Amino acid sequence: MNKLLLAHKIALVLFLVLLAVQAGLYFGLHRPRRLAVQAAEKELQRLQGRLSGKSWPRDGEKLQQILAEMKKVLQGGGGKPGLQQQSEQLLGQAGRMYDAKILDQYGSRDYFVTSVTRLDYQEEYNRLLLSLREQGINLSAQKLNLAEDSASAYNYQLMLQLWTVDRICSLVTAAGLHILTAESAQAERSSSARGRRSAEVRSDPSACISVLPMQAYFQDEKSSAPYLLELPVSLSLRGELPQLQAFVASLQSEDTFLVLKGFEIRALPPQELLADEAGRIRNGPMHFDLTCAGFFTPQTTLEDE
Repeated sequence: MNKLLLAHKIALVLFLVLLAVQAGLYFGLHRPRRLAVQAAEKELQRLQGRLSGKSWPRDGEKLQQILAEMKKVLQGGGGKPGLQQQSEQLLGQAGRMYDAKILDQYGSRDYFVTSVTRLDYQEEYNRLLLSLREQGINLSAQKLNLAEDSASAYNYQLMLQLWTVDRICSLVTAAGLHILTAESAQAERSSSARGRRSAEVRSDPSACISVLPMQAYFQDEKSSAPYLLELPVSLSLRGELPQLQAFVASLQSEDTFLVLKGFEIRALPPQELLADEAGRIRNGPMHFDLTCAGFFTPQTTLEDE
């Protein structure tokens, strides 16, 4: 009887051991794999649902081929640069307009970004006003949207805006164009509206050039610092069309990188146009409203360049 009871105990123990092993295999191997398969099936159904309304093929080989082609466009191949390399080169060129001043005065772009003081900005502001005044260009704080006491958490950005105005003015002068004053611009608007010069035009020699709000570009929402700054400036000019063409051609050169973002051209009213020797009406000086922008990459250093 005892032997039979012992055999039953051993059988029960073996059964319990086998049951525990089976439970362990189920919860340790089979169940996780089954859940993984179910999750993969749901993900496949989700992707198939997304692809059902798209033009993408469902053939894996074709998708791999498309992926390879897109990587080639991005990374380049056959000696041709891809979009990634082109964008890096363009970003490297974007800030070259400021490089000479930065290297001369601060040594590196990183040091420039962190070390421009308010006094540096004020000295540059007064220097620019005096320099342009000698050229007949009178800047006013109200029209320029920058003043000697302008405040910013980043003084280097104020400095960049001044340098952008300085470069644009030098290109305008080199092209033979003239920056309109607030008085002359008002007179032209009055003449266009009434067909004659207005006697009520107020005397205002301020140059029609304004610094517009800066635009900062970030790589993503989590970025703490911008990778690119856009520094737009609007101005009103007077001159001939060939002079405007020369100005636009000079916006990008070895030491200049400016982008023409928009422009408007207005001709003089017909009654103010002159006739040539054959009696044909010829175009006189034209009015140009332009917006140009410089670009700066704060995170790129200039050491060892």
